Amino acid sequence: MASLINCQPVTSYTAEEFAGDMTTGTNLLEIQTPPTGFISTNDGGVVGNTSIKYLVIKPLPGYTIDRSMVSISTLTPLIDGNSPNGQTNQHPNGRDQYWFMDEASGLSDMDLILVYDSLGTNWESCDNNVIIQCHLKVDFVMPDSNYTINIDLGGTAVSCNPLPPPEPDVTADYSTVPNVLYMTNGIYVTNYSNTNNFNYFFAQYYDEESYASSEYNIGNHNLYLQGELPINPMTPPVYDFNNIWQQEYDNYYNDGSLNSFQPTYYTYYTNTWEEDGMYNTGDNTINTTCGQLYLRNNPAFPQLTDWSASVAPEHPNNNDNYFYNPPDVFRNHSEYKYAFSNNNYFFSGLRYLPVEDYPTIDAGGPALPTALTWYISVGDNPNYNLIAGTEFVDVWKIMTISDPDVANGSEFAQDGNAPLPPSIQCNLSLYESNTGVNPNLEYYISDGSENNSDLDINNISITQVINSDGSVNNKAIKLRIPFKSGLSISRFGPIANVTTAFRRTKVFINIYPTEI
Repeated sequence: MASLINCQPVTSYTAEEFAGDMTTGTNLLEIQTPPTGFISTNDGGVVGNTSIKYLVIKPLPGYTIDRSMVSISTLTPLIDGNSPNGQTNQHPNGRDQYWFMDEASGLSDMDLILVYDSLGTNWESCDNNVIIQCHLKVDFVMPDSNYTINIDLGGTAVSCNPLPPPEPDVTADYSTVPNVLYMTNGIYVTNYSNTNNFNYFFAQYYDEESYASSEYNIGNHNLYLQGELPINPMTPPVYDFNNIWQQEYDNYYNDGSLNSFQPTYYTYYTNTWEEDGMYNTGDNTINTTCGQLYLRNNPAFPQLTDWSASVAPEHPNNNDNYFYNPPDVFRNHSEYKYAFSNNNYFFSGLRYLPVEDYPTIDAGGPALPTALTWYISVGDNPNYNLIAGTEFVDVWKIMTISDPDVANGSEFAQDGNAPLPPSIQCNLSLYESNTGVNPNLEYYISDGSENNSDLDINNISITQVINSDGSVNNKAIKLRIPFKSGLSISRFGPIANVTTAFRRTKVFINIYPTEI
């Protein structure tokens, strides 16, 4: 029997079917949501095809795998031009091939299996996965008992050796590179009030494990990255990729919510500041420059002595065995936060990304993914649904603010966990006029007329969440906002000897849950 070495366990695909369900006709098999990177234009691999099922082989962190490393012990790969429908084994998505189906293989209910790389022609990337695309025969009929198809996969992932970094630019002025660059990307729900009789819950979703476990992701605190637990259970990582959290804090995370990055665990959205006059949602404008710059999105946590009272009954990760819900204490999954240090002593050597090797921060590079994805849910609220569609989820403005010198009086210097009262914020004429505080502050706007922020407002995807059993979740949507194609952010600034710089992107969104 074959085995997969240096790979994560392959998750089986399961569905609840009824006797007589078929790949065609009136009683159809359940539809599986395709994985990221599936072939959508070849051999019927389209969303909604009941005859196609998928498995995904993912390497362990620090390893890489591609299609050429994978085998199916009972099958023989086809050669060029010898597939059942006359096509070759070189398809538009890159390295992939068919495999023979015969009675001896134990896979006689399939017409073919397609094995290919999730990143297509970029299969050499450390973030590549191998997709096993299985095509059931068109006349397959579900029997009146449980039915299992086993595929004997084998292969060995190898150590990942990324491409060498570019040669340092000897002409660059390295004195203008900040010791630390912080990047945040957060959502502001501009038509929400805590007086609403529903809650919003946010979770993050990562296409690749490497980004969820990245040391540049501030959600993965330093102790955890070094294999240690903090002194209390209130600062969980993005997800428990070291498999040490639940062993220590089983009473807090016994529903498995820390074990996944697709999505991560849910956290409350409890921001009371939107209703304080910072926004004029009637015409989708922001009232004051000081308001939109200064306003933060950190949840206003209830000050409770009984922590169990802070867990709403409709919380998606609620569990009767929770003593309290630590993910809602020091995590806010409506924000993605990253840090890059040019000093290898910062954070005890962690998050170090030398500017000589990486003069830019690139979307799809070693730290930033190609897109940011959120799950937004109304939880198990019996009175509301949240439906995918721009009429229910409206991203109406995105703003990126570049602050190259936080230490010298810019708005981020005072941007702590609690905001100033709106009456004070909006009287800060220096912030409004952007004079005398930080003349190097830069703004990049995306809305209905321009698309200049770090995130691409023109290519947003809003889809309904599909539950693990294949059913539709009418309480949650998946919001995916890609970074702009070719985004490359220079780590050099206009100011010499800078200590800390920020680059903050704010996504302004209106959400309209439907009452049921």
